[in-house]
Amino acid sequence: AYEIYQCDWSSDVCSSDLPADTAIWFAQNGNNIPTSSSYATTPQIHGGQPGASIITVNIFLDCAANDTFQLKWTSLTGKTAITTVPPVDTTIPTSPGVILTVNRIY
Repeated sequence: AYEIYQCDWSSDVCSSDLPADTAIWFAQNGNNIPTSSSYATTPQIHGGQPGASIITVNIFLDCAANDTFQLKWTSLTGKTAITTVPPVDTTIPTSPGVILTVNRIY
């Protein structure tokens, strides 16, 4: 019997150099899920600070007992990283590099 799960994720991606491309996607039981990839171009360093982007996706997955799923990513140019942004004083809290939420729907 299959169950349906809703997965939401977001990631903070930073570029250490020129504008850079990142791809993030899902795999299930080690196999890439077709049409689950998202691409983003992160801007270059500006004002002495790394360029930054937030990538987010919502996907529904059919899962059987003991299925596993993975969130995978690559820097297409080798110039990006998923980065946790530290808090700013007591004003702005930490921004985690990845936030993943999984809900069983059915």
